[in-house]
Amino acid sequence: MTNDYLESVKKQFEYYKMLGDKTFAQLNEEQLFWQFNEESNSIAMVVKHLWGNMLSRWTNFLTTDGEKEWRNRDEEFKNDIGSKEELLEKWDSGWQCLFNAITSLTSEDLAKEIYIRNQGHTVAEAINRQLAHYPYHVGQIVFLGKMLCNQNWKSLSIPKGDSKTFNDEKFTHPKHKQHFTDEFLKNKMELTAKSFIEILKANQSNEELRKILRYFKSEEGDYGFGDEFIGVKMGFIFELAKQCNQMPIEEIELLLESPIHEARTGAMSIMDKAARDKKINPVRLAEFFELYMRRHDRINNWDLVDLGCLYMTGLYLFDKDRTILYKLATSKNIWERRTAILSTCYFIRKNDLNDTFQIAEMLLNDQEDLIHKATGWMLRFAGDKNKDQLTTFLAKYAATMPRVLLRNAIEKFDKPERDYYLALKKNKI
Repeated sequence: MTNDYLESVKKQFEYYKMLGDKTFAQLNEEQLFWQFNEESNSIAMVVKHLWGNMLSRWTNFLTTDGEKEWRNRDEEFKNDIGSKEELLEKWDSGWQCLFNAITSLTSEDLAKEIYIRNQGHTVAEAINRQLAHYPYHVGQIVFLGKMLCNQNWKSLSIPKGDSKTFNDEKFTHPKHKQHFTDEFLKNKMELTAKSFIEILKANQSNEELRKILRYFKSEEGDYGFGDEFIGVKMGFIFELAKQCNQMPIEEIELLLESPIHEARTGAMSIMDKAARDKKINPVRLAEFFELYMRRHDRINNWDLVDLGCLYMTGLYLFDKDRTILYKLATSKNIWERRTAILSTCYFIRKNDLNDTFQIAEMLLNDQEDLIHKATGWMLRFAGDKNKDQLTTFLAKYAATMPRVLLRNAIEKFDKPERDYYLALKKNKI
């Protein structure tokens, strides 16, 4: 056998994971734990079983028995996963264990012998065993999902009534070699704001909402007043954004226009992740920068600004005129001022510190705590590169700068140094 086999089975595993992902995206938390009767399994129970099996089978795949001593198979069929978030974490960790093992294999490994409950298998036989087992359970997940969604179910393959159209299109092409999963894996989700928001809503939880609201000031009079949070874990949003780095700029702007904070976080994360790619088209990076600068009315919370500054503004401006940052530093808009200082983070990484100190000087008398913190962070980062330049700045301004700003700037100093600068502030020498 060749590596073609390994590539083929990896694609098939990815395909079945995708079917599960697309099913979960259509279901709410209650539906995931629904059981037809006491003897039937909920989707959550099936996921828990798959998770347990995958961790057992694929951990130290070549060197230990596939049925681990620490596995408790009977426990996998208890409907006790606590939330949709926990379910997705187990689902992803099980598959990741599988993909890590598959990716590490070579064609020479396929004939090696391994054991499952002391029964010998070649590696290829063990893979085939799981390639039959997992789709059996994924099919159960999809079947339950379709039952629960009823008329709202969105087809995962060829929609009912479209078979002839699908076949006609296929037979317009000459015979060629192609893995059947390629077209499905390439188009895992529609790159639209609507699709992105639908997936967010399907993955919200009250537990996560309570956590989020502790970090954002959204009461009347607060900087985040009017923001709508639905309770989606940030890690999930970032993972979803990875799948959308080719989303058209018009759809990204539609995400920014959403009242849902997590949708706007998604927009910023999509642009951030795409901008980090060293092969990004300069035209697309310029589109991100233009959108960021034009839509501070929607990039209107600290986390959104922070996601955009390093690459969307800092990278873009690094070899260009930076006058715009000095203009932003004098803006009445807190988020534009925060953008001005945080954009210099990329410059600092490149040992270009002057803009950081000049903009920090402009913001020393700012009235907002969020500006004090951001400015302090950038001064501290600049000090990591050139401590003498920071201490020169502190000698001039430590006594008069806001205390929060000072504390953040000197956080990495040793205690005697910190005490010295804090004393300057206290005594205003």
